[in-house]
Order: sequence, then C-alpha cells, then structure tokens
Amino acid sequence: DELEEDMVPPVSEVMATPTPAAETANQETNANPDIAHGPDPLINAQLIIDRRDRSALATVKHRKRNSDGNLIGRKHQIPTLDSRIYVCEFVDGETCDVSYNTIAEHLYSHSDIDGNQYQIFREIINHRRKNNAIDKSEQMVRNGNKLHKKKTTAGWDLEVEWRDGSTSWLTLKDLKNSNSVDVAQYAKSNRSDHEPAFDWWVNDVLKRRERLIKMARSRRLKTGYKFGIRVPDTVEEAMELDRINGNTLWQDAIAK
Repeated sequence: DELEEDMVPPVSEVMATPTPAAETANQETNANPDIAHGPDPLINAQLIIDRRDRSALATVKHRKRNSDGNLIGRKHQIPTLDSRIYVCEFVDGETCDVSYNTIAEHLYSHSDIDGNQYQIFREIINHRRKNNAIDKSEQMVRNGNKLHKKKTTAGWDLEVEWRDGSTSWLTLKDLKNSNSVDVAQYAKSNRSDHEPAFDWWVNDVLKRRERLIKMARSRRLKTGYKFGIRVPDTVEEAMELDRINGNTLWQDAIAK
C-alpha cells in the first residue's frame, strides 16, 4: 500500500522529536552528555563529502569512540559547539571520521528548503541514439509554403556522472532543459551537433553561453531522501527501513 502523505513524519520530527522514553533519556543525558540513548537519527544518513581529489557518497555508520570505549564529543544546543564525531563509510568500505557540523553542513547544502536531496552534476560522459531518433531526411517539415526544421530531441539519451561518482542515463530533453550549455558543448566536442536532435539549437546556445551559464541549473532531484535520510514510499519499505536502522520510527509514525 502507498503511504498516505499525512502518515509521513516531518524530517524535523524524525530528527528532533523525542519519544516519552527518549525524554527520560534526555534528562539523564543532560547530566552526562556522553551517554547515548535510543536511535541516533543521523545513523544511515547519506551525504556527499570530499575524498582526496573528488567527492564521494558516504553513509554515516556510528558515533566514534576513544580507546576507552567512550563516545568522542558532546551534543550542544548551539550547533557550532557540537563536538560529536561520526564514522562514515564509502561504497568501497573505506571509512573516515567526520564531525557533526560537517555532516549537517553537507546534508543541508545538498537539500532544498523542503529537505529534498540533490545530486550535483559533474559531466556528460556518454550518449546513445535510439531507433526513434529522426534522420536528416525526415528533419524538414512544410508549414505552408516554407520548410522548417523539426524541433525534437526524441531518441537520444545522455549518460551523466554525478559528484558522488554515480552515473545515470537521462533523456536529451531533460538535460537540454536543465543544462543546455553542457549538452551543447558535449555535442560540439563529440561531433554530434549536426544530428537533427541537436542542430536546431546547439549553435544558438553556444552563442549565448555566457548568459546561460549564470542561469544554468546543475542539480537534479534525488527522490526518496530528505536531508540525507531515506524516506519510504510504501508501508513495506517503511518496515524494512526500521529493520535496517534498528528502530521503530516509521512504524510509530504510521500508527499515529
């Protein structure tokens, strides 16, 4: 079954609202901030962080502890004074230590005001022409006594690499709308600008590139996440996320 919209807890609630048991735990934590009670909402959050000479996708795994087994850093009401340290893991298993402030900064810098996470566009790395792409012989259409080029981008896909290193195939139509300068430059450098899907707009875009660069959007919505936290689409997915995260936050939200 699809989750009803009012069943989905606000991100602020998932990240901040304590349960009755957590309220008692918070009182104890105020006396000793190093004591951890209940699930940490940052655990399993995904973020894009610098890794040597590039950015990469990492998952927050757990709080870091010192050699005596005590948690490093303390939570603070003023975020800039929060000294907690987390261990984050990259896709290949390598880990790194990241401060709470760095995690918060990256989660919010890659999200819009509603918490939807975005992936940052790096470059176009490949293209493919499908069977429904028109040929040169089919490009011209008659409108009254005049011939005009058919303005279509159908039949072409472009593969892009995101800042986290992942890749996706997107339609030429979508990328032309969001990143026309990048697409035009790619088409020119790969000598595909003469194709009917490109030749009616590429040269014009390149002439106006300086103005368009300032307007270009290099972001695309990554669905299913709010502030780096996975948001389920179905009840079954919500139960599975609770199992993975070791808590009942989504089950509790659905039951409300």
